[in-house]
Amino acid sequence: MNPWDISSLPPHEHWAKLYQDGEVVGFRRKVGRALFFSDDGYIWSGKPIPFDNEYPETGLRDRTDVRVFDGDCVMLSGLSGDRSPQAFVILHHPEAGALCWSPDQDWFQPVSKLWPGPRRPVATKVIGHIHNTPSLVERAQRIVASYSLNQTAPLSDVIGLSIAMLLAVVVIVAVQIMAWGSVGPLSTALGPVLGAVPFFVRSYRTNPFWMTRDRLVSLAKRTGLVWFVLCGLAYASALTWGGDGFAEARRNPVAISVIIAFLGSLLTFVVTLLSGDSVKWLFQKPDPHSRRRS
Repeated sequence: MNPWDISSLPPHEHWAKLYQDGEVVGFRRKVGRALFFSDDGYIWSGKPIPFDNEYPETGLRDRTDVRVFDGDCVMLSGLSGDRSPQAFVILHHPEAGALCWSPDQDWFQPVSKLWPGPRRPVATKVIGHIHNTPSLVERAQRIVASYSLNQTAPLSDVIGLSIAMLLAVVVIVAVQIMAWGSVGPLSTALGPVLGAVPFFVRSYRTNPFWMTRDRLVSLAKRTGLVWFVLCGLAYASALTWGGDGFAEARRNPVAISVIIAFLGSLLTFVVTLLSGDSVKWLFQKPDPHSRRRS
């Protein structure tokens, strides 16, 4: 026998939990082309079990080696260094694998990001499922549909956020000129904040599950790059056509323009992260109608 011949190895098993009218009625196990059914996951036969929905396993198991399926509510320990178990819903994503979701906070992350290898999460206990609560099932489907392995912020959002910030800056500058005849840097720095907050409020109300941590960081980076260019060009234009007030800066125009561009980029990067996190924190309120039931 060739020890490298994997054709002789037993085929991989694919499990699914079966539901009828929102209640668990059994399990199905696929081994190769063969299908086996069980009421309890221990005794199997080829006799089919009537069901109307099936949900695949997620790859996680609890401490007693019980498989965790899509939509199961589990107690997980070890999140962010906290040893006390916390309740989460585990969802199956066809590309990202298992997603860890907190329905009360509209918060979710791939399990692989929360516990990067070689660490693995420890599911202390499976305490129930969400499939007897239609509102939670609908929200879970939205999460799975909205999540993508590509967490790069789209160009449309980068442009939209940049325009919102730029318009707010223009308004603040115009108000300062009309009121005092001069422009203050600290007052102008409020422009990106006043532009970013409405942008994220609208984005969150449109699709709260869009604002993942990775996508928010990507948006901050790409928007910061746009503002690096904008601030550099704006200050270079001021040095070219400005009055005597820029005489000192004209001695080192390139260095000063790069510094201003970097400061503007850094400001928008920080403002994007803080505004996005603040808006999400403000709107993440527990929904009394979405409590998990076992």
